[in-house]
Amino acid sequence: TPDSTGAPAPVALLTRLLDYILEQAREVDPRGFDLAQASDFTFRRAAVSGLPGVQLQAVAGDDGDPVWMRVERLQEGRPPAPGDVQASVLLRVPVDPSHSGPTPDEQAIAARVVALLQATQTEAQRAGLAAPGATATPGRATVPERSPSSDRSPERSPSPERSPSPDRDAIIAEVRTHTDALLAAYLPLWKAWAEAERPRRRSIALYAELFALMQRLKQAESANPSELVWGIGVATWQLPHDGGTVRFEYPLITQQLEIAVDARSLAIELRPRIARPRLEVDAFVACGVTAAVPAEQTVRALWNAPDALMPSPFDAASYEPALRLVAGNLQAEGRYEPVRATDAPVPQPSAHLVVTDDWVLIARPRRANYLQDDIERLRAWLKDHPEVPAGPAALVTPASSDPIGFTPVAFRGLSSGGARRGAGEVKELFFPLPYNDEQVTIVQQLERAPGVTVQGPPGTGKTHTIANIVCHYLATGRRVLVTSAGEPALRVLQDKIPEAVRPLTVSLLASDREGLKQFEASIRAIQQGVTQLDEQATREGIARTLAAIDRAHAELHAIDRRIDGIAAAQLSDVDIDGAPMRAAKMAELVVAGTERFGWFTDAPTLAPEHAPPLTEDETAQLRAVRRELDADLAYVGHALPAAETFPSPARIAALHEVLVRLRALDDQARETGVPALRRNDAATLAAARALRDRLTEAQAIATELEAHEEAWPVLLRAKCRHPSFAAERNALAALFDELDGLAVEREGFLMRPVEVPAEALACARTREAVGRGARTGKPFGLLPF
Repeated sequence: TPDSTGAPAPVALLTRLLDYILEQAREVDPRGFDLAQASDFTFRRAAVSGLPGVQLQAVAGDDGDPVWMRVERLQEGRPPAPGDVQASVLLRVPVDPSHSGPTPDEQAIAARVVALLQATQTEAQRAGLAAPGATATPGRATVPERSPSSDRSPERSPSPERSPSPDRDAIIAEVRTHTDALLAAYLPLWKAWAEAERPRRRSIALYAELFALMQRLKQAESANPSELVWGIGVATWQLPHDGGTVRFEYPLITQQLEIAVDARSLAIELRPRIARPRLEVDAFVACGVTAAVPAEQTVRALWNAPDALMPSPFDAASYEPALRLVAGNLQAEGRYEPVRATDAPVPQPSAHLVVTDDWVLIARPRRANYLQDDIERLRAWLKDHPEVPAGPAALVTPASSDPIGFTPVAFRGLSSGGARRGAGEVKELFFPLPYNDEQVTIVQQLERAPGVTVQGPPGTGKTHTIANIVCHYLATGRRVLVTSAGEPALRVLQDKIPEAVRPLTVSLLASDREGLKQFEASIRAIQQGVTQLDEQATREGIARTLAAIDRAHAELHAIDRRIDGIAAAQLSDVDIDGAPMRAAKMAELVVAGTERFGWFTDAPTLAPEHAPPLTEDETAQLRAVRRELDADLAYVGHALPAAETFPSPARIAALHEVLVRLRALDDQARETGVPALRRNDAATLAAARALRDRLTEAQAIATELEAHEEAWPVLLRAKCRHPSFAAERNALAALFDELDGLAVEREGFLMRPVEVPAEALACARTREAVGRGARTGKPFGLLPF
């Protein structure tokens, strides 16, 4: 929608810019979509399935994430040892299972023949049967060569001098026959071992390549980043391109993988990353297949459905609809052909599109997947938000020829020299690391502009500056997102963040699990800090800190003024004998003239040129001040604490009284041997106070009883303490509830006194009347009355 000037609105311009970037990212070379030349790390399903130690669709890990492949760390097996000791000597056993097999060791055979000849000659000489001239050269023998058709090694000892001895030929034939028998007996054992060891060695090679790939991905620089993907639905096609054809053999669905090593078993695990799967149609777009983009949009809508299943190579229902849709829409003759059920190979590329359900592992250069996904999200966001933020709007807003007006901002920090940078609002600068004027300039520009570009060669402190800005923004209540094309830069930046702030940072690097763990730890740290936060104490601490910051800035400002005064004194000219001269020049003259004028030995006199730097009034004033200060003279030159930092006099008096009382209580407890409380929390102190009140009340009652003139209260207490009077004590305690009623009745009797003579109390009839009155309320009947 155009604006008031007739130019397109920023939303429309920004949308067109995003479309242009997206189309530029799609410009790829279709010749790179060939598994035969795609990467140095390519493992097809047939080469991985069934290998020992390789688990496909392994159980979920400890954190519940699915594991698509798990490769155990296996060790190379050794070939079985020959049962015969001579076989281990006469045979050469290879440790590589891909070798053709064990062969006779010609050098060992020759040595064996020489040893037997020497033994035979020695026996003959002992028996006196040795023929003259029939001697054998020690250590040399002739071994007949094997036929060229033999599968044994052609190695043999150097040709020695041949002696016409029938014993030698017999010994050679005997050794050959014995070696062939040993080889025939051991060869089946070695072949059985090699047959079982070959797939094991392929598993070991797969582990080694995955481990090397993991190290390469971790150390990948921004100039050449790589990624590992699991491709689903390998398709083949001869695509027309530039008047010819391009061989296409590539998976249509790719899912980024994360490589991790289990800390306990050292097994390598491949897990799908959080990033959404991608439909690989860039080659079709580059070759002019017009149906590729609509098919991609349809598949994306299929995956974005609420009940959609994310593609998994082990769930046909999750990927077959997308593969069938692509096969049926890109070409009229295209077809979907499952090959995994029959373990058939993927067809070779032809003029017709063939989409299979086979999968493959590929390590490839990282493509613009993140860029395209971000652009798609930005386009969707722009549809619902007509107001574009200032930063992105600057990309599509024509530059103005008018000068930019802004309100100057001055920052003050612990090493910024106060707010001396000009007029304007003064703000705090929360830089934990040392900084310079250039870094302050960057923050000032960020305060008045939507974005700032900082460029510099390596080692100029860009990461240092970013760490300071991140901490400053966090201290002022803002959120910060730091992105980088390479992970090493983010790790260095996170290490530069101070440890007190580092728990608030989350690093989302190559490992999704590590990023989620850091995110969880950050959330827990924030929750713990919030739950344990005392709002009132925090506000008071903030106020004290702000007051301390103000005092520090005042002191810094005073120091700056003093330094400026010293600098002005040192840099200003002094009149010396009518010639202006600076302090540095005067110092040079003094040092240079030492050798020339050092022979003067006279002492200073009362001449005007030797006058002291202070007048008599100033000296007397300093003497009086020294007498007044006395011992406090040591504090001269020290900064006195601010008055507002001290507590009020009433507060100090109250604290003094509390301390005196505590000291008296401690002395009393120490003298009387009172045991200490087990705990000093609020509940224990409340219980002690309640016990103290009850003891005080009991003490008052006991004092009152002991002050009675008669002795019966003391006797009654003594009996109540004795165990034999437990029944009487319980009966007496039961009467406590009736005492209140008796007290009320006594009060009534006191208001209406009745005199009863002693003779009436001794009369039995009177006692009966009193008892009847207690029971019925009528002590006398009509007739007795």
